[in-house]
Amino acid sequence: MDNFEGVDSNSSVTNSHSGFSGRDSDTLPIGSNQEQNERITPLVLQTLSLIEYMRADIVCQLSIERPCGYLIRPQIWFLRLTESIVLHLTSIGLKPQKRYTKASDITKIIHSIKQIDSMIKPRRGLLLVKQLNGILRQPSTHNEVLKAFEMIEQSLERL
Repeated sequence: MDNFEGVDSNSSVTNSHSGFSGRDSDTLPIGSNQEQNERITPLVLQTLSLIEYMRADIVCQLSIERPCGYLIRPQIWFLRLTESIVLHLTSIGLKPQKRYTKASDITKIIHSIKQIDSMIKPRRGLLLVKQLNGILRQPSTHNEVLKAFEMIEQSLERL
């Protein structure tokens, strides 16, 4: 115990750590970590918001407004529009809104999240939207409704 008296324990820890470049950590600019964190933080928040609040699926609803009696379409929606999500949607050229049904808008969103799409839950809905976006059209007759349901079923089997 006598060997440690008078030695500043913090200085021994500080001096023993070296940076990745072989330089002592004391030679790094003081604000570099803070500046780096400030640049990374919005991206991290965007990613976490997208993972938590984004949903995608094929919507199949009864509808008295449609001649075929059904509304069937791929859709991406957000449970909550956080500031981070609004920034992300704006950055890819979309007007921020809670629901997207146009094939071009869905395509933009899908391309913008391709590095994190495996983390979005429920995964099955996103995979269906990716497969059927631009292919599945709103039916106008009963036969087209049956064909749309068959197309959805086949896509589900492939998952």
